[in-house]
Amino acid sequence: MSFLRKKYKVRRVTSAGGHQISLPPGWIENKNLQEAEVLYNSDVVVIVPPGIKVNEKVLEGAFEREK
Repeated sequence: MSFLRKKYKVRRVTSAGGHQISLPPGWIENKNLQEAEVLYNSDVVVIVPPGIKVNEKVLEGAFEREK
């Protein structure tokens, strides 16, 4: 399992269409996010605030498929 990386601008309001997720407003305000890095693959999406490093090898081992 490897992850692709992409930076996204954080919007509080989204236009119609496209993909969107909702984050708690307090979480966004506490971090004062303007941009967030997203690590993703076919199974998992991880939102990473600026200034946080992710050990992808550890992250890969953190997920298991339910049986």
